[in-house]
Amino acid sequence: SYEELLIERVLDPLGMRDTRIALAPDQRRRLAPPYDADRRPARNWDLPTLAGAGALRSSVTDMLKFLDANVGPPKTALERAMRDAQKPRAPMGPGSQIGLNWITTKTKGGVEVVWHNGGTGGYRTFIGFDPGRSVGLVVLSNRSVSADDIGMHLLDPATPLTPKPAPPAQRTAIDLPASAMSKFVGVYALNSMPNFKITVTLENGALFAQATGQGKASVFPESETKVFFRVVDAQLEFASDAGGAITGLVLHQMGAKQPFTRT
Repeated sequence: SYEELLIERVLDPLGMRDTRIALAPDQRRRLAPPYDADRRPARNWDLPTLAGAGALRSSVTDMLKFLDANVGPPKTALERAMRDAQKPRAPMGPGSQIGLNWITTKTKGGVEVVWHNGGTGGYRTFIGFDPGRSVGLVVLSNRSVSADDIGMHLLDPATPLTPKPAPPAQRTAIDLPASAMSKFVGVYALNSMPNFKITVTLENGALFAQATGQGKASVFPESETKVFFRVVDAQLEFASDAGGAITGLVLHQMGAKQPFTRT
């Protein structure tokens, strides 16, 4: 199997005995629980078919062993193959090139960093090193927020950390009669991607919104034309024609304004 091949060719030779796809009971007890970007519990992914895309679980100690095998002059055939994987083979955006998954980037401070990142349900990772100084690090996070800026900043302090986002505005729900809220009920298609829709329903005097492929969530009116989510920092602002009929809405989320048309 893929896991058996990795254990034989890579993990056991590097002493990475805490890196596996199928976890032993002790490893499963030590698995950090995953969280999404809003700090809500997430579901750990299993990737039985595309195992090479992220099925391995590991510890920071094991990942430092892997990092050590990638830094400095190679001592074994395995480490020589690792150096070959690092060699840039194609451009990858401004200032970066990619090899066999390893990315080489020239930072703002002029440091050449070889790195890679990853993410599965509720987790983000970063591994990188400065080959000139033979210094590297591993960042493991059990939250769906990129750790790249932390890794790059530690390798080159001239690379800034991502600014902390401003806290969401405090919103207050107002009382609207069901007759006023009923005009929002309908299906709205995203203008740029009509297959993606938001369905608004009114159930027992409460409003709900459900996006394609997502669960139903409560929304709360804050004005006669705008409602907000409490599970995520997002709002729906309804548009109407001259006669007062609702014709569409705008989704406000993460600084973007996405227009939808009522179908």
